[in-house]
Amino acid sequence: MTNQVAFTDAQRARWDALVRKAVDHSISGLTEMAGSKIAVSDIRSETVDVTEIPEKLGGAGKITVGILLAVEEKPGFHMALLHSPEAAFSIIDILLGQDPGTSNELGELELSTLGEMGNIMCSFFLNSMGDETGIQLMTTPPTVREDMTGAVLDYILAEIMMDSDEVDLLQTTYGTDETQVDGTFVVIPSNEFREQAFQKGLAA
Repeated sequence: MTNQVAFTDAQRARWDALVRKAVDHSISGLTEMAGSKIAVSDIRSETVDVTEIPEKLGGAGKITVGILLAVEEKPGFHMALLHSPEAAFSIIDILLGQDPGTSNELGELELSTLGEMGNIMCSFFLNSMGDETGIQLMTTPPTVREDMTGAVLDYILAEIMMDSDEVDLLQTTYGTDETQVDGTFVVIPSNEFREQAFQKGLAA
């Protein structure tokens, strides 16, 4: 295992600006999908130890609906969109143009809707990262799971721990004017991605 690439203060500022811009871009993709304005009302970013992530997200035993995507080729990248079941149902209702409270279970349509949401948001996120760094990243198909947070993230965390003991944890709040949805966008770039990012677009 290696430690996460260390940032200078200037590099940290550039990295944070890059991630926030990419998040804004991902939300614009979600707005297009929903057909109604969805805006980010809050973004909170911190670097945490990999083993602390489940607790940072409310506890390993908390039930979570997770949308997981990855970039398997080098340089690697993992992303996860995590919501409580109630928040996931709110998002589904927004995306399907349904009255709030319509969705109450994760059937085929609901799972497909969340998977497409993951595709759109993460593709827009990575496209923005690519535009800024010159690194083109293509995601795997999304996996949607409802389980305890620790179980939802176990594969991702085990893989990341082979590369680094720290990750970026990015938490967002977003929604329409009528409905605010608490979501957690976990951004986990590999050390190799960070190194290439600063060798290219973020080097200045």
